[in-house]
Amino acid sequence: MSETILALDASEWQGKLDRQKFQYAYDVGVRLYIAQLWGSGPTGTGMNDYADEQLGFAKDVGMALAGY
Repeated sequence: MSETILALDASEWQGKLDRQKFQYAYDVGVRLYIAQLWGSGPTGTGMNDYADEQLGFAKDVGMALAGY
């Protein structure tokens, strides 16, 4: 039997997310954060300017990390 893991995916389009949003997601069962590292965003195509911060917050609250 497989286990379901709740995940959160965000890109540069979501903008700046604060730590409280990641804590809330963790508290309701999200265990994996998937960050857009490179792609389209409001400023064009390129690096997600928020990825480092988003990944840091996700790690701080205990989520596993992934990127695309």
